[in-house]
Amino acid sequence: MDKKVIDLKPVRSALEMNEKPNVVVVVMRCSRVRKSSGVRFEKRVENKWVGTWAFELKEASAEREGYEKTAIGGSISLDNTYPGCPHCNARALFKCGKCNKVGCWDGESKVVICPWCGNKGEISGYIEILNASHDR
Repeated sequence: MDKKVIDLKPVRSALEMNEKPNVVVVVMRCSRVRKSSGVRFEKRVENKWVGTWAFELKEASAEREGYEKTAIGGSISLDNTYPGCPHCNARALFKCGKCNKVGCWDGESKVVICPWCGNKGEISGYIEILNASHDR
């Protein structure tokens, strides 16, 4: 009787293979207090970016570090463990349709005001592209 053997090898994460994860930082501004922060996004699989945490960030530091020099695209979401905006704890993001910058969002309001340019609009659709910079 012939037996077929299938060799199943576990898929290893980047950390298990001693590889650096593909990580970028996106600049966000708090919709309540208008202060900047950085949101760390990690590429989990091809074209899937997940926001994992956020930290306070001075705009001068963001410019010096070259944040927003590149873009990420594909499926963009926030991890269940994402702690929220470091200024107001809002656990969602929106991208302004006018200036294309990112603000925090409470996840409930139907209308938002962009903390960057003051544009007012309804929340709709999904974010597909964000400006970012590789985290060092």
